[in-house]
Amino acid sequence: SDEIKKLKIRSVPILLGCRSAELTRYGRSLDPLGITQSYLVGSSPAIAGFLWPITDADVDQWTIKFLDYWLNGGETNLLQAVADKRSVFRHFVNSAGLVVNGFPISLKEK
Repeated sequence: SDEIKKLKIRSVPILLGCRSAELTRYGRSLDPLGITQSYLVGSSPAIAGFLWPITDADVDQWTIKFLDYWLNGGETNLLQAVADKRSVFRHFVNSAGLVVNGFPISLKEK
């Protein structure tokens, strides 16, 4: 994560693993930390990931539908595109684990 902080990231990482956006508290008075903070410190405008374990089939299906929708002009706003494609998940608990941190960004129209 220290290496990520040194980068100048200009894209939106989408972390597809279980607990990829999970934050861990290391003390009572300290803010929770996780890989998402490293990406944000590394200048990434936003990052999407999951808070808890999710099923492979659900995340695979969501990824294909979401990227097609967001990158091919269905919706340019990241937050709205994520919200619009939450219904693709077969299990509600997987949908609820998906979070976006950072700025509300949109793709540039061609």
